Amino acid sequence: KKLGNCVEKSKPYYEARIDLNETKTKYLNAKNRFETAQELYVAAKNMQMYAEENLENFYLMKNQNKIDSSNLADLDNSLSMSNSIDKESLLKILDIAKIKVNETELSKQSSDIEQIEAFKIYEEKRLKVEQMEKDMKKAIEKSRKYFELKSNLYKELRFLFTKIEGLKSCLKEAKQTYQQSLRNLELISTEIHTQRQTMSLI
Repeated sequence: KKLGNCVEKSKPYYEARIDLNETKTKYLNAKNRFETAQELYVAAKNMQMYAEENLENFYLMKNQNKIDSSNLADLDNSLSMSNSIDKESLLKILDIAKIKVNETELSKQSSDIEQIEAFKIYEEKRLKVEQMEKDMKKAIEKSRKYFELKSNLYKELRFLFTKIEGLKSCLKEAKQTYQQSLRNLELISTEIHTQRQTMSLI
């Protein structure tokens, strides 16, 4: 009431800012998903390359009939590994690697599209907020104290709500512990009573 109608005038701007922050979070999440997909794609490509090298080394070893056993010891680890694995196993590993490359490439493309779309939406809303800030400059300045106070009160309210939920959880746990203690006491009481009856019979 003290501030007048500036609060109502600037309300769409503050609502748009909240929406913009949510949109920014969605964009950053989409960006992270794309980066993860990109890393998985690179890893899959490296796995395919490694499988192809091993298969190539396998054929190379088969063709080098003149190499004696003493020379075999001088070959690198990948060659000796290829020599110890049969052709079918190497082909199977290569097929799996190729499938993985295809899967990760599709995931990368889809997350890239998602990231681009999310960024477009974010940019549109950001420009809209900037324009609103220019158009409602006076109302925003006058109502700033109101919205800052409202934001702080909401933060305090969220903190209290979290605290209440925590206390509810503690209370539930305490009740369960209390009930378990009562059951234990009942068992002890029954055991003592049984022992006394046994003693009286003796």
